[in-house]
Amino acid sequence: MALLGVIAVACGVSAPSAAAADTRKRPSDSRLEADCRSGKARCTFKADGPGKFFRGPFRQVSKSLLNCSSSDVAKTMGWEDSLTVTDEAGMSLNLGSVQPVAAGISANLSHSKAKAHVASGTVNVTVKPREVGWIARAPLMHKATGEWTTHYFFPVHGRRHWKIAGTILGPVENGTAGKYSAVMVKTRPMTKKEIAACASRHKPKQKAD
Repeated sequence: MALLGVIAVACGVSAPSAAAADTRKRPSDSRLEADCRSGKARCTFKADGPGKFFRGPFRQVSKSLLNCSSSDVAKTMGWEDSLTVTDEAGMSLNLGSVQPVAAGISANLSHSKAKAHVASGTVNVTVKPREVGWIARAPLMHKATGEWTTHYFFPVHGRRHWKIAGTILGPVENGTAGKYSAVMVKTRPMTKKEIAACASRHKPKQKAD
C-alpha cells in the first residue's frame, strides 16, 4: 500500500539569509507551538522515517448490554470507533486519506477540524445472567517522530521559519504494513447498583383498587 500524505507548500515565502536571523532570540518551543495552534504561523511536519505501527489500547466502542434475565442473552450489536490524528502537543493534523506519513513527506497542520478516522461494524454478543457485555476495539496506530517547521508571514525574531522537534500519532487503515486492529467482546459481573436496578425494572406492578 502506498504511503500517502499531504505535501507541504511554503506559501511562496523564501527563507531569509543567515545574516538576517538572530538565533540568540529564538522563540521558546511553547511560543512556537501556540502560534501553530492559533494559526498565527502555518506549520508543517516532516517525519524522520516511516515510524512504527502498533495496536492501541482496547476502548469500549458500543453501548453496554445488561442481562437482567435468568438465561443467556444473545444479540447482534453495532459498534463505531472515531479517532483523530494528533501530535504530542495536542495539535490536530489533517492527513487527508488517513494514511501514515512516509519519510520525506510533510503533513500540514490543520487549524480547522481535523479529519477523523472512523471504523464501524457489528458483532454477535452473548451475555450471561447478571453480567454486562460490550464491544471493545484496539485500533491500528502509527507513530512517527520528526520536526515541525513554522511559516510566518512576517519575521519573528528575524526569521520566518523555526523548527521544533515533535511526534505525531494517529490511526491508520487495517492492513497497513501487514497489521490489523482487533475487536472483541468483553463482559463483567453486574454491580450491586445494577442488580438492584434490574430488580426494580422487573418488579410486578401493583393493581389499582
